Amino acid sequence: MGAAFCVNAALAAGAILIRGPDAKGISLALLLTARFSFLLFWFAYAAGPLADLVGGIFASMKPQIRLFGLAFAAAHLVHLMLVGWLSVIGHAPPLNEFLLFGFAAFWTYLMMVLSLGDLIRSLPVRAWWWIRTIGMNYIMFAFARDFLRYPLTGGWGHEVVYVPFVVLIAVGVLARLVNSWRGGV
Repeated sequence: MGAAFCVNAALAAGAILIRGPDAKGISLALLLTARFSFLLFWFAYAAGPLADLVGGIFASMKPQIRLFGLAFAAAHLVHLMLVGWLSVIGHAPPLNEFLLFGFAAFWTYLMMVLSLGDLIRSLPVRAWWWIRTIGMNYIMFAFARDFLRYPLTGGWGHEVVYVPFVVLIAVGVLARLVNSWRGGV
């Protein structure tokens, strides 16, 4: 968790050093920190179904899914702090963005808190399943909405920044769907 937070903090600091502490620098930092956070989230989201479907390296990752989720939550704190900073300097995102991504942050930190210590054991098994299923899919929806908004506009540089993440979204969602149809988790 600490390493994930530090990597995202370093990405943010580098972007701000290169572009400055204004809206341009923070926007670049947001772009970088969102993508790193997404990679951690993707492993928490897709490693289990991919382990069940194809095995291989994903099978060795399956026991670490919770840690990927916690690393995502830690790394994403940097991203949320940048959104706060952007708001403080007068460039707050629109309300609909705050609501969409704020709800995703709610699910992120609800699952994080519940997965610590014995809290998860105090919940009925079905309750945790519902919380995890709704939360993970809502977070994936928020990332997908962001990455799919303009994936093929703006030239090849823009596509390089978006297309790999769109592919990961498709693979993750399809793996979950196929695994659930096969009776997996």
